[in-house]
Amino acid sequence: MKMKKLALILTAAAIAVTLCACGEDSGSSSSSASSAAESSAQSTAEKSDAESGSSEKTGDSSYKAAFEKVKAEAKLPSDMSDLSEARLKRSFGIEADDVSDFAGAVCTQGKDQTEIIFIKAKDEAAVDKIKEKLENERQSKINVTKNYNPDQLQMIENAAVETDGLTVYLVLAEDADNIVKIFKANA
Repeated sequence: MKMKKLALILTAAAIAVTLCACGEDSGSSSSSASSAAESSAQSTAEKSDAESGSSEKTGDSSYKAAFEKVKAEAKLPSDMSDLSEARLKRSFGIEADDVSDFAGAVCTQGKDQTEIIFIKAKDEAAVDKIKEKLENERQSKINVTKNYNPDQLQMIENAAVETDGLTVYLVLAEDADNIVKIFKANA
């Protein structure tokens, strides 16, 4: 019962923070409590996306096919939820107009910070925008995790936003090097 109350309080706080932060720069630092609340609200929204089958980009996607290989061959948490265009915008502030292909997943369990994001930008200008958004995400994860989940802090600090041509990626995972290797071999 206490967990349900805590979840409701965190969700309410996340909604309040989200509404207040609509006009703020996503790179600004926020308190770890509000970031944790946002993570909880995102997890709830992501589960809703997964349940509704929301996925705006359909059809042939070499990135999604390569990510399916990652899911089959790499060690990933069981509660990963695939990315959608809506989630890219909502969670990372990445506009669909800047993206020509993408794939990845985020862990829906609040404690596990695993995120795997591969994005093919439409052009060089979009590469810079996407890279900045993903670096903001990584820094936010560091700020939140250091206060409540130091076990995963090392994983996040060791990660970096990388680029390879028009591809921008962030892999926050225990098996990050292998994940990148599998993805690149199949993309």
